[in-house]
Amino acid sequence: MGMVLRLEWQNGACLSVWHNTASHPPGDSLGHHSSEDLAEFNGLRLEKRRTEWFTSRLALREGLKVTGKVLYRPNGQPYLEDAALSFSHCLPLGGALVAPNTAGLDIQVLDEKLKRIESKFAHPDELKAVYEHPNPLLLLTKLWSIKEAVFKVYGEHLPFIEGIRVNLHDQAHDAYTAKVVRKGQSHLHTVHTVMVQGAVVAYTAT
Repeated sequence: MGMVLRLEWQNGACLSVWHNTASHPPGDSLGHHSSEDLAEFNGLRLEKRRTEWFTSRLALREGLKVTGKVLYRPNGQPYLEDAALSFSHCLPLGGALVAPNTAGLDIQVLDEKLKRIESKFAHPDELKAVYEHPNPLLLLTKLWSIKEAVFKVYGEHLPFIEGIRVNLHDQAHDAYTAKVVRKGQSHLHTVHTVMVQGAVVAYTAT
């Protein structure tokens, strides 16, 4: 168990990804756990869900040394009192991203199952780019994770196909441009991707 990725930026944003295979009560190893953390953890019943929660919270508390209370909007989107927050997990990995204004994080292993649902999240133009790529599964996984990361910035009311369009041709250093159309307004997000232990980690932060 331990940190496998840590990134930080000049604006104060920071990202941590942890590798963990066991579920333990936060008091066992979370040096900065809170009563709210314990209550949230104890409310989980499924072992897998406990491990997912614990791994992403390790990334926040131990990886980023963030001690503030994790709050939740009515739609379930987490945040901190003074910063944006995003969690993601794809066992054995879990991560946390903290940023001053917006944060979106997703972790996804390469999985052939994504091909079964590609028509539900990918625009035909995006799929054309995917299957022109030397490694279609890799790019399809990146596309899914990029859209998941962008969705987490907003938390709701954002369809994946028409609401988030990713330019898969225009990339530099694994950074992609995603255009969001939401409530009649357009927004551009730069989403970075990095491979960690065979999984795609996609993140956007401002």
